[in-house]
Amino acid sequence: SMVSTQSTGRKMTLRAYIGLLKLEDQLRGHDFYSKGAKVAINTYLHLHDQPNGQTNGHGNGESDGLTEKELKKQLSKQKRAEKWKKKQDEAKEQQQGTTGGKDTQKKNTTGTDGEVVAPPIVGAELVKTETPLEDVMKFLDPIRTLSPQCPDTHTLAFEVFYRKGKILLMIQSIKRAIRTNPSTPEIPLHLTKLCDYVSKHPESDELVKGIIAEEMEGLVPGGKIAAWLDNYATEHANGLPQTFSVGCARAFLDSNTTRTHLEAVLKFDFCKATLPSCLYVLEKLQAGSLKPSSEDLALYKKHVHQRYPLCPSFKQEKDIKR
Repeated sequence: SMVSTQSTGRKMTLRAYIGLLKLEDQLRGHDFYSKGAKVAINTYLHLHDQPNGQTNGHGNGESDGLTEKELKKQLSKQKRAEKWKKKQDEAKEQQQGTTGGKDTQKKNTTGTDGEVVAPPIVGAELVKTETPLEDVMKFLDPIRTLSPQCPDTHTLAFEVFYRKGKILLMIQSIKRAIRTNPSTPEIPLHLTKLCDYVSKHPESDELVKGIIAEEMEGLVPGGKIAAWLDNYATEHANGLPQTFSVGCARAFLDSNTTRTHLEAVLKFDFCKATLPSCLYVLEKLQAGSLKPSSEDLALYKKHVHQRYPLCPSFKQEKDIKR
């Protein structure tokens, strides 16, 4: 691993070690690392929003929607994992009793040449974290530093800092997202959340308060977020993700209008929509945005299926069975 390799840096020349550090930056700036980091960030956000055991008794909603057969298979897998872990713990305790706890612990963390060995990654243990918003920074910080050109980096950063209540970092994330791509669909909802948060959580420090007021005036002149959303909707009237996001933002301001904005999405002219934008909105709807019913999801898939009949994500169940 990169950690163990760096620990043996004393065996390298300075030039080789600098080359290793540059390689690590390249790896963490790669698209594959960014994609994996985004999955991890979304997972930690889910763990924060729905802590372990608060969904249906099986933990994190991971068995929501599973059939009885799939649920039995999952429970059986969990039992086998717990049994294996128990055996490993017993073996470790027995080894510590014979060779001494300190020596064993040292062997587990260092290799034969004295290099640091990273502990094994066990998903079941990671899920049990009690500090998901602290753990998520291990993935967020590298992509903020090494993948700043990607709009998703800044939208995910906003989600993390919004939950942490870091107003200045929220502002920074939105400004970077706008600078990277002004058409990023999450911007309307995030800006609406930011305005709401600033109004409900006034800053006591006068210096910070002045900075926030100045930055907010630059983002939303006069603090009129409704007018800003109207202008944004007009500029992006032909964009399905932007129309959807504006609807989510307005529903955030007034939950009584949720159904109205959902119907606007369902009545969108899908001839103007690209396949990636349709898939983006489908993912958001399936996640519960705008609170669609199963009938609403079926209707959305039907409309998009007429536009993209070969895409499997929008095929009806009867078509899939054929």
